[in-house]
Amino acid sequence: MTIGCEAPPVSDEQQGDVFGQLNSIQACYLQYSMQYRKAPRSPDDLAPLLKQAGLTGPDVFRSSRDGLDFVIFWGVKPDLQGGDNVVLGHEASGVDDQWVVMTTMGVVAMSAAEFQDAKFPAGHSAPAELTDLE
Repeated sequence: MTIGCEAPPVSDEQQGDVFGQLNSIQACYLQYSMQYRKAPRSPDDLAPLLKQAGLTGPDVFRSSRDGLDFVIFWGVKPDLQGGDNVVLGHEASGVDDQWVVMTTMGVVAMSAAEFQDAKFPAGHSAPAELTDLE
């Protein structure tokens, strides 16, 4: 079964194009994982799928909200049967206490506290600055 990658949908103004960007990356990440039965190891693995979706150029992996490259957890094979919603990537820095986060089940906005409490794959965690919350 092929999910297919899509170009980013129109997103609300507050979140900019980040939801669309990460939705496209997430769809291609999952498609690659199912098609090749392994996790993508780098942006190069997703490049052909992103190109088919019409997404090319140096800004494909850059957030339009914070201007930084997305943090993508390469080499993490999503367990879509387990039912856990696991973080696969996120913006490098949150904006106004909101982080746009790519998970196995979709792309969501999380507060810093929600992001810190999210489920991460083994060997990964929320950015260090979130650990000083309270």
